[in-house]
Amino acid sequence: ADGRSCRHAHGSPLLFGAIGDPDKLQEFLRAGADPVVRNPGGQTPLEYARQLRRDAERSKSTDPEWQKTWKERLDRSIMLLEPKV
Repeated sequence: ADGRSCRHAHGSPLLFGAIGDPDKLQEFLRAGADPVVRNPGGQTPLEYARQLRRDAERSKSTDPEWQKTWKERLDRSIMLLEPKV
């Protein structure tokens, strides 16, 4: 495999595992990871990150600080995955 579409144990490309870890995500993208690769459910990393962000908005966390940090990390991930114009 060339690393652009390597998959982890659940069949999703490794890039999906870096969503929520903007530093790791940026590292993968700089190394040539394909930002439009799809997971077994047919989602791109950007679509999946947006889904996680919506889910985070709706969830009722017992730790508001953790939830705020998670949302910020997802926002940064989304920003990295959005197409540059």
